[in-house]
Formats: sequence, C-alpha cells, structure tokens
Amino acid sequence: MKHRVLRAAVSTLTACLAVACGDAEECTSHARTICSDGTVYWIDSCGNNEGEKEQCECGCLRDQSGCEACVECTPHAETICIDSVIYWVDSCGQQEEEKERCQCGCTHDPYACRDCALDAIGFEGRILPGHFLAVAYRGAARSFGLEDSSANILSADAAAALELVPGWLRSDLRNAFVDLEIEDQDRYASAILEAADPRFIDEIAYVVSHAAAQDLRTGSEAILSENAASVYEIAAEIGYAELIEHGEPGEEEHYTTVQHTVLVDGAEESVEIPREIYYRQIVFPIIDVESIRYINPTSGSAATPARGGVFWRDYLYFGEGEGSYIAPYCLKSPHLIDDAYLTAADFGAAAAYGSFVDLEVGPIEVLRAGDTDEPVAIMFVRGDGRCCNNTWPNPDGTYLATLVPVEAAAGNGHPELLENLLAAGNANAARRSDTLVSVDSLYDCQFVQEDRRVLLLRDRIPFDLGEDPNEVFLGELGYAYDVLTSADLPALVLSSTEPAHVNLDYNKIVIPSDQPRAFYEALADHAQAFEDFVDYGGMLEMHLATREADDWFGLRMPGGIRASAQIAETYIPAVRAHGFPALREVLAGVRAAWDGVVEPGLSGDRLFDPQTSAVEHVGWWGGQNAPQNIAETIAWKRRCWGFDRSWYAQRIVYNKYGNCGELADLLAAACRTALIPAKTVGTMNEDHIWDEFYTLDRWQPFQGDWSDAATRIGSWKVAADADTGGGKTVTAVSSQRGDGYQEHVLGRYEIEVDEEDHISNDYSRHVTLGVRVTDALGAPVDGALVLIASEGFYDTENLYIVGWAYADGDGRVRVTMGEGNNYYINVSSQLGEIPAPSTVARIATESEALPGEVFSVELAYDGEDYPFGVIEKPAASPKDYGQPTGAQIVELAVELDVPRELMHGESLYSDGRYFTEPADGQGRVDLYLLDRANYDLMAAGEDFEAAAVHEGIDSLSQTFVLPDDEEWYLVLANQGRLNSDQEVFLRVDATDVTYR
Repeated sequence: MKHRVLRAAVSTLTACLAVACGDAEECTSHARTICSDGTVYWIDSCGNNEGEKEQCECGCLRDQSGCEACVECTPHAETICIDSVIYWVDSCGQQEEEKERCQCGCTHDPYACRDCALDAIGFEGRILPGHFLAVAYRGAARSFGLEDSSANILSADAAAALELVPGWLRSDLRNAFVDLEIEDQDRYASAILEAADPRFIDEIAYVVSHAAAQDLRTGSEAILSENAASVYEIAAEIGYAELIEHGEPGEEEHYTTVQHTVLVDGAEESVEIPREIYYRQIVFPIIDVESIRYINPTSGSAATPARGGVFWRDYLYFGEGEGSYIAPYCLKSPHLIDDAYLTAADFGAAAAYGSFVDLEVGPIEVLRAGDTDEPVAIMFVRGDGRCCNNTWPNPDGTYLATLVPVEAAAGNGHPELLENLLAAGNANAARRSDTLVSVDSLYDCQFVQEDRRVLLLRDRIPFDLGEDPNEVFLGELGYAYDVLTSADLPALVLSSTEPAHVNLDYNKIVIPSDQPRAFYEALADHAQAFEDFVDYGGMLEMHLATREADDWFGLRMPGGIRASAQIAETYIPAVRAHGFPALREVLAGVRAAWDGVVEPGLSGDRLFDPQTSAVEHVGWWGGQNAPQNIAETIAWKRRCWGFDRSWYAQRIVYNKYGNCGELADLLAAACRTALIPAKTVGTMNEDHIWDEFYTLDRWQPFQGDWSDAATRIGSWKVAADADTGGGKTVTAVSSQRGDGYQEHVLGRYEIEVDEEDHISNDYSRHVTLGVRVTDALGAPVDGALVLIASEGFYDTENLYIVGWAYADGDGRVRVTMGEGNNYYINVSSQLGEIPAPSTVARIATESEALPGEVFSVELAYDGEDYPFGVIEKPAASPKDYGQPTGAQIVELAVELDVPRELMHGESLYSDGRYFTEPADGQGRVDLYLLDRANYDLMAAGEDFEAAAVHEGIDSLSQTFVLPDDEEWYLVLANQGRLNSDQEVFLRVDATDVTYR
C-alpha cells in the first residue's frame, strides 16, 4: 500500500505543475499549498506557484499542507520502482534519490532492472498458483517491462548451466533452479559447468531437475558428479549392458540410455531401456526416502568422504574403503585378520589342510587358498524360518567351518584368528553366551539370566598341545562352557522336541581341530541333531583340520559340509582373507541382464552359478550380504538397541541384516548399480515391500526374502494376494518415487489367468476409484489431497491409510486399488477437510469392489459448512476501448504456449519433500490486456475490466492494436489455482503503425 501512495503523490505533483489554470487576475491567491523537494509553496486557485511558504527539514505532510514533524528515519531502507526507475525509500516511507534507471522495467521483491529488447520481450518459466506474469508496454518510453510475481530468478551460473544441457531437460532444470536460493543454484550449476566429462552433464542435470527442492537444499552436489562418473565407469566393465549416446554431448536433443543383452527363449536379444526409465530408475541417486548424502556405513550417520562417508553406487560395486562391507564380519575383529596377519601367522605344517568341496549351501567364504581361491573357511546361515514364534530367541542359526589349523597357530603365538572365531555370534561379534534377552517387541526388552553355555565337543587335545587353546580363550572371553566327548552324543539332547522349538543348554558348539576319524564319523551319524540345533538359532563352529591318518574325507559333516582329502601332497601353503562378495565380483563375466525365466523361489542356500543372469546374481549377492532379519539380529546381539532400521543401502549392507524394507532398498540400489532399472514397490496396509526391475518393455517383480531364504524373479505372487494364490486381499500396491511421488501400479498390464484362476502380470485384480473435488462455486480444487483408507490387515477394527493422490488441475483423482475391500476417503486442501476433519466417507464396500468396477464421487466445499470454501479469483469484465486514435499506434504480436501444468504434492513418508509431476494434457492460463488503472486493481485482487479477456487457454497467436502513447499490460494469470504451476513460453513483438 505504501508503494501505491508514493506513486500517486508523484503523479499528482507532475500534473499540477504542468497545467495552466487561467489568467492571474482571475485567480484566488494562496488557495492551497504544494510540497516539492522538501519546500512548501503557495499555489493560487489556477495552480500558479506563488512562492515559498516554508522549508521542511524532515519532509512534507502527506496532504502537502505543511511540514512533517521530524522523526528518525533510516535512509536507503528499501527501494521502489516507479515508471521503470528504481528509487531509494527511507524507513519512514519517504522517497529518496534515484538509484537506477531501467530500460525494460523492474522486478518486484527485490526491485531490480530487467534486461530485454526494446522492440520485443520473451519469457520462459512458471507462473505459480495465485500469481501472474505481466508484460508492460510503456508507450511514452517505447519500452517493455516485465512484472513476474512468481520470481523466476536465476543466478548467472544457473543461466550458464541451462545453456549446456539438452533442450528436453531445460524447462525442468530452470524450474528446479528457481526453487532454490542463489547459493544452492550456484552449487548445482557448478556441478554441471565443471563436469569432468561432457557426457556426464545430462546425468547430473537430470538429478538436479527432478529431485525435490528439500533434497537439493540439504544434499551434496559432489554426489551428483561422482554418481554420473560411476555409471560410466561401471558400464565400461559390465558385459551385458552398454551405454548408448543419442547424439553428441552439447547437442540440443542429446540423451543417454542403456542397452541390455537379454535372453528370449534362450536366444540373445538387445533391448534399449526407455530414456526416462534410464535416468529415473538407474541414474537417480535416491531409491525412495533417503537423502542425497554421503553416509558412513560403520555408523549410519551423514559424513563427508574425509570422515568415512560413501555414496552407495561405488561402495556397493567395489566394496572398498575403510568401512568395507566385504570384510568377514563373522569374526570379532575382522580388521585383525588381514592378509599380512595370515602371511605372518605360524600355522605349522600348512596354512590349510584342504579345501571345502561339493557344498550343499552357497557360503560366505571367509578365507581362501592363496593360489587357487578355493574356500578354506566358510560361514552361512540356516534355519527353519520360525525366527519370531513364541519364544525368544528363536533365530536362524549359523555354521562356521574352517580347515585352517587355528589351534596350531595359537600354540605358536598367533591366537588372533582362533579368538575371533570363538567370539563370533552369527554375523555379530562378542556376544555373551550366558546373557539372554526377553523381547516383547522390537523396542521393549528385558535382560534375564539363563544358563546358556558353550559346548566344547572333542575327543582329544588338538595337535598334542599341553592344553586346548579353545578352553584358554573361552575362559579369557568370559564364556561359560562344558567339555563333552563323542561318547556323550547318543544321550545328548540339544533342542526341545516339542514346539516352540528352542535350544536347551547351549547356544554355541565348538569342535576343535585334529580329532580322530571315529569322532568325525560320530558327528556325521548325529548330523540331524546338530542341524536342528542350528535351525533353532544355535551356532555350530567346526575347526575341521586334522592329521592325514584321521582324514574325514568322504564324510558329510552337519550342514552338508564336505572337504577334499587332507593329505600332505595337497596341503595349502598360504591363505588370504576374503569375506562377503562385492557386487563387482559376482557380476564379472555375466552376459545377460535377465534370461526371461520366472523364478518363484530360488533357494537362498543355492550355490553361486556364474552362468545365470545379472538379476539372479544381484539376488544371490543380497542374500549373502544380509543373511539375517531384524529379529534374529536382536536375539544374537543380546541387546535391544544393537540394531537400526536404516534406508541407506551402504549402511544396510554393512549391517548384514534387514527385514523386507531394508532388503528392498539394498537390492534396488544394487540393481541400479548394475545398470538395471529398479524401484521399490509395496503394500502399505499389508506391511510388505519388494522391488521391480525393468526389461523387455515392462516392470517385473523382484524380491529377496529375509534370512537369505529365497530369491523371487518375475513372480507376481510376492504381494501374496489371493488372486495370485496367496492369503491376502491386497488393498493398494504403490511405488514411492525418489522425489516423493506415489505411483499406484495395479492395472498396468493385461492379466493372464491359469487353470486355477490365479493371475499373473499383476499383483491383484483391481477396481478404480475416481474423485472430483470442487469449491462452493463449482471450480476445481487442484492439489487437494485425497487419502484412501481401509480396514487394517492386522487390525481389522480400525481404518488405516492405504494410499493417497493429489487432484489435478480439474480437481480429479483416479487410482487403482485391489478388489474385495471397503474403501473410504478423506479430502483436504487449503479450503478445509471433507467430509469433516478426521472423518471419512465410504466410496465402495467390500461386496461392491468387484474386479473392473469403477467408483466415482464428487465432493464440494459448500459455503455453509466451509465459510472459506471458494478459491478467490478477481472477476474480469470485457471493456470496449474503441479503435485507437492519433497519428501513431503500436501493434503487439503475442505468441503464447502453455505446454504443461505442473502438479505439486508432499510425500506422506517424508515431511517437507515436495514432488513436481506434469499433469495430463497442456496447461492453462488466463490472458488479459489491461490499462494501468485496471492492472492495479487486478494486482490487488480486485475485480477489473480488460480490453481483451481470454480465460483457460493453452495457446494464443494474436495481434493487439494499442495507442502508442499509453501504458498497457498484457497479463498471464494463474489465479484460481491452489497448487498447480503453469509453464509458459511467451514472446511479444512491437511494431509501429502510422495512421494518417
């Protein structure tokens, strides 16, 4: 308001001083006063200046009748733009001297000069909801000005970066930049301008242009550069994927994608991944809800690379660094068991007495032969899948076996490996065997003492040592233990025989090295008892090196463990540390991204098969690196706070455990690392999440079961809906995109039905819910949040949110949901909640929700229940100004295109993460041609008159004829919108026309 008062005062002064009011003899003297430059003058009734009345030290009164009382005013407190001139204004609101003259008008907040041509003006950018763009043509100055209330302000570096990126990315990148502060614009612009390779520019720019502004503000621009470089580095190594550059970097339509080799009916074919999927589900650095940050895998906290922070792509692929995930975590202190130690340790006659062969399970190879890479120390998890029933702990257990004579090394002064093995507890170290945790829930724990001990089972002291080093170090570790022999095995009861099965007296059994052949035969004869013990959560640690006379070659040890003959001629002279497999290792030599074979449940215990597809290799790698679930980890760690639910892949793979959510994040990141498009998909109400990968023109289900139980590829049964043979009636299946957008995925493909009426190509048969939201006047409420609820899967007495969507520019939402459920909705927007706060309206009943049915409902904010139920928008009335007169007029040629309407919404998983999603069809704006007075009314939100009114248009090509000596405003308005931007491309050219 202060700015309008100042503008009116200057206009009045100019008018009065320029007008002659008649002869002096007919004028009344001292009729009024006027103030100019701090001096009050007398003016007669004809407007003639009669001389100074008084000088004002502190300026004039607003009515110009005298001097303003002096108050302390701060000079240059702000600025104001009047007729393309920027003036200083003091803190009292008084106009000061000129600051800057603008050739082409000013911007608002802050006021600054705009650059433009004198005979034309253009604009590319967004108009925010409730805002407008105005092109001012000032006839007297013969110049254009631009008033942009959406503040599409770019830094110089951001503008330069826009010039480098391909044209198809430019609009999205510009929109992303203007949502950021200048310093953040410069950070991400620098990543583009300083790209180490021109080929990286499109990958970096895509992430900037499609990430949520919140993630860019808090994220690291260095990750974007590293991420792009890693994609190209990994692509150079992988045999089944090749990056394809369409055009050359720097060309207007350049883009990159990836070409896969796949098998179709056994024959190799090349398929190219669509451009958008390559960038969104391979390049994009956010899987679902994490941030763009370096994470220290050992702590799970954000950290710079100098402090151990890593990004998941390089970390998963190479497995290198101080916090490497490939170190053998089954050891207490894996950093102590490195190649230098293994070289220096004195194991006696040989470093290993043989190697493991013909294993029934694919193990973690803790140590390998130094020359042949044969496994000589292995670890794997096995169980009966009842980790969470009734009695705690009941996790899957662990086998750890070695052919390295660890007791001999301990006797020779190198005990570190033996001590590490004895302290091991599943994938976690240094548990106290006599301490058990009773767990009522994951976060509610009590410590109770039970007599759970270590069993040392042997028939003789290994290697004729004076004492068993196992006893020495168990004592030093503080573990309670018993010593039994093979003669005790027939009477030994390790586990309860009735459900729920638990181990009774021991949670770990240690078999020392160098036992007689008869001892190993007894182990083989009683293998089932030991395998039950491991199934019910126990740990069986077998040191299986023995002298040639007692070689147990040909026997099957518990867990399906077999070994080569242990004879002096085949002793292994040197061993090296190996540990968990790196992704690079398991992808080496793979020739096909996928073989097209549906795998409903590949065993998690399967041996690694180098001939299978990359997708199967990723599944095997995930099971090897995260062999336990959360409940098992709690039980083994013996403390409730010893776990975390991270969503960062680098932390998950380091932790070695996770439920379905962690495994989905890990495998999706691994697929993207392997240049296979992937995303997480889930059923929120049914509490499950898995992955999908893309190839052969569609998304395919992909799941790694927890506890390394199975890998499922292409099997639509992973959601466990009754339509696919499961036991659930799934409500919604959705995918959370990396920018926060929720995609509902049911109904994408035509289903196939087998003879048992089970479907494939979808997770469930579905229904469609349609909602339209309007205000009290019938106008669409864009951006209204529609929450969809149903009875809980685990709590059928209460309603739970199962999905959501945001209304488009027409106020419409259309989503697919699983059939056979009750569905309720709640709608919220800036106008309020419908049907009422914290209540719902039922849109479909369980009996009505039959496959293929469509349910539609219209909800309106009526004026009685919702006093603010109308979207405010000033009304425009056409006004006929007639044909312009005079010798000179101007023609304004207007070319307008509104290619997109951009919807916004906030992720319900991540507060403050707002996505942008183009709506179907073109955008729409209102175009008005206004004189100055009506422009001021429109800008103030008041009704106005216009020489031209075009409302709800998506394009326009028209010429307007105007008087050359007047001020006109061409306005593009996005008023009447709550949540949708309009993207506009505008050009206005002025041409003089002389009339005679």
